[in-house]
Amino acid sequence: HLAVAGAWDELVDRLAELGASIPARQTRPLVAAGLAAHAPEELPALARTADEAVFSGRAVDADEVDRAWQGALAAIERATAAAPRGERLRSRFR
Repeated sequence: HLAVAGAWDELVDRLAELGASIPARQTRPLVAAGLAAHAPEELPALARTADEAVFSGRAVDADEVDRAWQGALAAIERATAAAPRGERLRSRFR
């Protein structure tokens, strides 16, 4: 479950580096809703996947981990491509 949560964390970290304001102390679904203007549309699904993996108590298989990371990396790629050039450059130093 930590690997799936790690995919979500990496996604949120990269969005913050691109200039998105990340709300503190909110659930993943609320964070995803708050980032809708700055991030790809997959955020709500990725948030639900991470919450389910962390809180369900079930074992998470390697395929689920791979899907979470693939989704997070694809979302990062799309968010980076959509960000203004200045934000992309600044993100390298944040």
